[in-house]
Amino acid sequence: MGANQSLTRLWAIFFLCGAIGCSGVSKTSTGQLEVEPTEITFPKPEVQSDKVRRSVVLRNVGKGDLIIASVTLTEGDDTKELAILDADDWKSPKTIKAGDQVSVTVEWVALDAQPDTGQLVISHNTGPETMVPIKTSDIDPCLRVVTEPEGQVGDGE
Repeated sequence: MGANQSLTRLWAIFFLCGAIGCSGVSKTSTGQLEVEPTEITFPKPEVQSDKVRRSVVLRNVGKGDLIIASVTLTEGDDTKELAILDADDWKSPKTIKAGDQVSVTVEWVALDAQPDTGQLVISHNTGPETMVPIKTSDIDPCLRVVTEPEGQVGDGE
């Protein structure tokens, strides 16, 4: 079929729908993913703790179902300090109905004093993967030395 024949058929369908109506043709409603927050920044852990948790809300702001195929986490180095809590729950698809939301909780367990980076990768049915950048704090301690009695700078002691 040539280009002219295809164009003629398209116009014929358009004309026919205009003349008799195309009420049997409907739009497909789809979900739409909204992520909050769009970046995770972990503060320093509380004193006497090495863990901090942050949640990300996955909200369906569309009119149809939003299917989350998977949620995974990647880290910027070999020291595994970031994890998705209940990660096994996110390995199989989850459906979020229009107007509903679910949370994904990420935990940082500080194993060294270096700041870390990573990203939460959300695969879904409404577009390309959604990336949520993750940053952790630099927890290098700030040491202050106090001596009694006070010494003199450069006195050799």
